[in-house]
Formats: sequence, structure tokens, C-alpha cells
Amino acid sequence: MKLRKTTIIFLAFLLILPQGALAQSNTSPKKDNTVWIVAGTFVSLGLGVYIYNTVKTNNQVKSAYNEAERLLREGDWFGAYQKLSFVLQKKPNYKDASVKLLYVQKNGTKFYTDLGERCYQEQRYEDANKSFQKALILDNENLQARLGLSKLNEKLAQMHYNRGIGYLNEGDFEDAEREFSKAYALGLEIAEPKLKEVTAKIRNSELKKIALVHLGNTTSYFGLENYLFLQLSKDLNQRDFLVLPYEKVVSFLNEQGKYLFQRFDEKSALETGLILGQDIVIYGDINKANLDFKEKDQRGNIQVSLQIDMEVELSFVEVSSAQSKKEKFRYKIKAERTSAKQSVEATKDFLIKEAIGQVSQKLSKDLYRSIGIWGF
Repeated sequence: MKLRKTTIIFLAFLLILPQGALAQSNTSPKKDNTVWIVAGTFVSLGLGVYIYNTVKTNNQVKSAYNEAERLLREGDWFGAYQKLSFVLQKKPNYKDASVKLLYVQKNGTKFYTDLGERCYQEQRYEDANKSFQKALILDNENLQARLGLSKLNEKLAQMHYNRGIGYLNEGDFEDAEREFSKAYALGLEIAEPKLKEVTAKIRNSELKKIALVHLGNTTSYFGLENYLFLQLSKDLNQRDFLVLPYEKVVSFLNEQGKYLFQRFDEKSALETGLILGQDIVIYGDINKANLDFKEKDQRGNIQVSLQIDMEVELSFVEVSSAQSKKEKFRYKIKAERTSAKQSVEATKDFLIKEAIGQVSQKLSKDLYRSIGIWGF
């Protein structure tokens, strides 16, 4: 009936519009006909779209209603609820859909609540959770379903936590992270440290593993290589690399390296990377180190300044491809500090470490850039 009325209105509009245009127009009949044709075209298109959408909606509603009746016969209360909700959204007065929806909500809520309780008793906690959730969708005020979910959360949290531990022990960090996240979201506080642990492992597994395995010193300043080696390992670790700890490198070199390698070269670096499971191995030498100290008396104290000029030559070996690159880095650093006269030597040691720290920061930045440029 609504479709017929609408069609009549559109047709009437289609006939009246050109007449109004003719009555108000002083132009030629040819131009009037153009107006009539354009207006009629737009109205016809609008009417066609309206009819198409109306027929399409009616078909969808009819199909959803029939599907709801089938699901009801099969005992699928939740499926029937979804279909009837769609029907009433599109056509609020369609047949007896509203009556059937109330029937579904009442009986479906009881069905899923009872099912949830039964699953809980059988320790099928995930199935119980799904059933209680469906019951609450059908009736948000259902107290029994809310209580069921409340007592279920603790069981679910522990279940997800235990699963997370299992995945973690198997080395499946992504599944472990998912399970620990669920456990923590359900309020299990002990899951938080495990979640942080496994998240860090996932992040580390995505980082390039780098071993700084050898740093020689061809200068007369003995000990600079140890300062730089230790500090550079720390600084590289903060630049999206997973750097093999200094202690493990030293332990490997002392226990195995001295028997495996007569001298450290590209072949030694590749073998080291394979043994230690690294992506990139870095080794090299401090080729130049000029340390220029100056002392200036300053009201009873001594102002000590250090100008350091250092050149480091490093080789990079990508283990998977056995490719290698070599690059030189040179840095000029200045550091100063005021000291008591009796503490000048200690101050000089402090300034050396401070200058090496600055060299390390600059070198780690340059290494990060170089490795990215080379595509390692």
C-alpha cells in the first residue's frame, strides 16, 4: 500500500512539474520540452532507486524472518534472536516478530544460563563463558548470568595463565603473550610480570643480534679498548639491537676463542657468529688515540681539560650471507673538570672514561646508520 501511494505521488509530481514550468516560462516550446524531459528523468531515477531499495529490504526482512523460524525449530535461540532483531530494525511492525523476539529472549536466557552452569560444573570454562555472554546479550539484567561470569573469571584467568606458561616453556612467545594478556585482563596480577617477560622476548626476537667480539688497540694507551668495548656494547643495545653481553663475549674468547683462532679476522668472525648464533659480528682496532691533557690553576684548584683524537677501524660480518664491510670512524672529543691538586690523576682517569663514553655514543649512532645503509 505504501509503495502504491508513493508511486502515485511521484507520478503526480512528474505531471505537475512541467505544467508549472510552462506556466512560468516565456521561452520557446522547444526549451520547455527540454525542462520537462530533464525533470521527468530525475524523478524517474529517484522513483526507480526507491522502488529497488524497498523491494530489496522487503526480501531481506522476509528471508531473515524465515531463517529465524528455522533456527527456533532447531533450538538455536541466539541465532533466532539475531535474525529477529534485524527484522525489527528494518520493519518494526513486521508480522509477529516483536512477540517472537520476547519469547526468544525469555526462553533463550534461561537456556544459556543453565548451559553455562552445566559447563562450569564440567570445568569447560570457555564454553561456560560463551553461554553466559549470550545470556546477557539476550537479557542484560539477568543476575544469574552475571554471577556466573563473576565466579568464572578467576577460573578463566588461571586457565589462560597456565596455558601461557606452557607456551612460554615451548618457546612459543606470541601465543604465550596472548594467554598472559587474557589472564591479566581478567584480573590475575601474577600474569603481569610474565606478560612483560614474554613481550620483551618477542621484541628481542625481532631485533638484529649483534656480537662485538674483538677490539684491539695498536696505540700506546693501554686499556682504552676495554673502556670502549664495554661502553659500546651498552650503547648499541639501546639502538634496536640485541647485543651479546660483554661477559659472554669475554667468556667465549677466553674459553674457546684462544683455541680456535690464532688471530681474529673475517673467517674467525664468521665462525664466532655461527657458534654464538648472531646476525652480525663486529671486530676491529683502535688505530689512533691522541690524549692531550692541559692543567690550569684556578684559585687553589686545578682545571683539567682533555682533548682526545681517536680513530677506530671496524669490520662487520653478516653471518647469514658471509658478507663483510670495513669502515673507519674518527672522533675529536673535549672534556674538562675542576679538581683539587691532590686529585689530579684521578680526575684525568675520570676524564678519559667520560671522553670514551662520548666516543661510544657517537660511534654507536654511526654504526646503527651504517648497518642500515648496508642493508645488513
